Amino acid sequence: LGDDGTGPVVVAGHTPTPYLERMARELDRPAFGDDGLARMVRVGAERDRWDIDSGAAGGAGFGQVLVLRLDDGEEFYEPVREGE
Repeated sequence: LGDDGTGPVVVAGHTPTPYLERMARELDRPAFGDDGLARMVRVGAERDRWDIDSGAAGGAGFGQVLVLRLDDGEEFYEPVREGE
């Protein structure tokens, strides 16, 4: 950790972000967006843990595929459609 208490950003998946609302504190936003679909969240006081599992395996109506541009943190999503 640095003198200011920050460390490297950890980017991880495998745990769908909606589960984090029951398992973690200090999420930067709700795990479900205004469209009702799961999305990426940043966790911790320093927001240095990024969970990128936006629930695509949960199927249509739950998750979506996330492409995260690491240069600037911009998020791009594609919802999972019925039958996919």
